[in-house]
Amino acid sequence: MYCFQGYSSYVDRVLRDGEWTWFTRLGGVAVAMAALALAGCAGQADPTPSVTANRGDDGLTVGVLLSQTGYLKQFGVATTGGVMLAADDINGSGGVNGKPVALIVEDDGTDEQVAANKTEQLIAKNVSAIIGPNLSGTTLAVIDSIVKAGVIECSPSATSTQLTTYPDYGLFFRTAPPD
Repeated sequence: MYCFQGYSSYVDRVLRDGEWTWFTRLGGVAVAMAALALAGCAGQADPTPSVTANRGDDGLTVGVLLSQTGYLKQFGVATTGGVMLAADDINGSGGVNGKPVALIVEDDGTDEQVAANKTEQLIAKNVSAIIGPNLSGTTLAVIDSIVKAGVIECSPSATSTQLTTYPDYGLFFRTAPPD
C-alpha cells in the first residue's frame, strides 16, 4: 500500500529486470530495521519520549522521507524502491505483528526546509517510523521534531559524526557508518 504514485512501475521493473542497486538494498535494510525496532517496542517500557509502536489499528504506517528531486534524487529514488520492495516482502509474510506495513512517501527535495515541512506532515499523519532523510544536513534539520514526537527514524545514508552522540533517546538509527 503506497501513498505515492508512479512507484509500482519501478518495483515491477526491479523485480522483472533484477535492477538492484546499493541504495535499493539500503532501503530494504532501513524498512526492516524500522519494522524490527517497532516490533521490539510493543510491550516494553517506553523510552523518553514515549514511542507508540502502532499508532492505529489498521497496521504499521511508515513515512519515507527521501530525495525524489534535487541533487540526491538518484539515491532517494533507488532507496525508495528498496523500501517498497521490503514492505511488499514483509506484507507478503504476514506483516509486523500480523498487521500490514503501509508507506507514505514524501520528497525532501534534498532541502532542509522542505524536509522539515514534510517531517511535520508525516508526524501529523501519525507515522510510527520515518525512513530518511538521505543527507546528514537534512537529518540534523528534522531529528529534533522526530524525537520530540517519539517516532523512530532510520536514515539509509546520513553519516555525520554529530548523529553518533545525538541525544535521540534510542530513536535514531542509520545503515551507514559515520564519517
